[in-house]
Amino acid sequence: IEGVRVSIHAAMLGSTFRDLTVIKDLGNDRWLCRCKCGVTREVRGYDLRHPFSDNAYKCKHAFNLGEKFGKLTVIGRKTGGICVCQCECGSIKEVSIGNLLNGSTTSCGCSVKPLYTRDEIIKVINNYKRENGIYPFPYDLSNLLNVGMTTVYNYIHDYGLESYVNTYYGSVAERDIAEHFKSKFKNVIIHDRKTLNGIELDIYLPDKRIAIEFNGNYWHSANIKGKRYHQEKSLKCAANGIQLIHIFEYEWADPKLKDKITSLFNRITGDVEVHYARNTLIKEITNSEALEFEDKNHLQGRANAEISLGLFNIKSNELLGIMTFGKPRFTDKYEYELVRMCYKLNTLVVGGSEKLFKYFLNNYDPSSIFTYCALSKFSGKTYINLGFKLCKDKPITDPNYVWVSNHSEEVITRYNSTKQKLLENGLGTPDMTEDEIMEALKYNKLYDSGNLRFEYWR
Repeated sequence: IEGVRVSIHAAMLGSTFRDLTVIKDLGNDRWLCRCKCGVTREVRGYDLRHPFSDNAYKCKHAFNLGEKFGKLTVIGRKTGGICVCQCECGSIKEVSIGNLLNGSTTSCGCSVKPLYTRDEIIKVINNYKRENGIYPFPYDLSNLLNVGMTTVYNYIHDYGLESYVNTYYGSVAERDIAEHFKSKFKNVIIHDRKTLNGIELDIYLPDKRIAIEFNGNYWHSANIKGKRYHQEKSLKCAANGIQLIHIFEYEWADPKLKDKITSLFNRITGDVEVHYARNTLIKEITNSEALEFEDKNHLQGRANAEISLGLFNIKSNELLGIMTFGKPRFTDKYEYELVRMCYKLNTLVVGGSEKLFKYFLNNYDPSSIFTYCALSKFSGKTYINLGFKLCKDKPITDPNYVWVSNHSEEVITRYNSTKQKLLENGLGTPDMTEDEIMEALKYNKLYDSGNLRFEYWR
């Protein structure tokens, strides 16, 4: 038997089966193989020796080898969707396959000659002005030219284009948000770099200790900013006593989300309808009633819960706010989870949260409660006022993400972009990762700031 095993070992090592070359014996007839595109993978010997096996492997990325993307030629492949490329200047650069396919990386960065002349940029600007009636903002120009914001500002300075570009704001959306606050507050700082020692805040309200960031879909994607950029900036602001509100381009482009965000801004400026808890009463409402209210008023939309409390105006019987509870969804350490808390848009109920929470404590006698707070929009102050404390074991979650299409405002959540669901919909191939599939489909991955985790013990 040992002689047979040695013979098989000798016959397999170095042999090529379809796209795979055997490079190591892992034991139990399992072999480490290298694909012709550079990927290494573990394969059963049966699947190697039987090319018509259901698990037989055929490389899906070999077509990239030798292909050119701008100045880059693909010469190899690594795991994790990374291609090894050689630039025309001779240097070697590792690039994700998604960046090659969507055209966001076309060289090693060696080019020093401007991609556009002054006349070419002015032509692009004039075309934009004819279509939109105004000169473009820097962010708009970066999208039109497909270059970064730093490059755009270099063009503006080097070519003397200040009179051709709306340089005071980065984008139309940033302008609209800033003007909203400037119409209410005298002290509004645009592109503040002093408060955090060089870290820029798009819009800063020093009297409120609140900052607002507008994050574009492409230039704030994971490929540009990384996974923790927004979270780290939020925490940096919090450490300096500043609440940072992140507004993402895809959120502002959604009319329903834009209304909810505007309501959040109105709470800051005080442009809301004010009610007092003493003029309200609490009723237990159905889950469907709560879900309908959440659809209209909660930034994250609906979430099922077993207990739904409604806060009603005594005179009009209008539902002003809700607080819902249920079995914790992602932990068994606590008895209840506070699932949703929100109020009618552009409405403030002074003492409303305290009244709802006290009702729950008195009528359900919970031993412990757990909840999340979206750090990209809120500070968690309301929960602290209710008696919650940050969880000791893990006070903040990893950043969450969504995928946003390059060609539209279509947004796909991480729950709907799992590799299994993508494959079930006929997208990608089994050897591709979720990121590879989505980037090949020209989607950008955007991370938020994660969630604060709060707990309440009695």
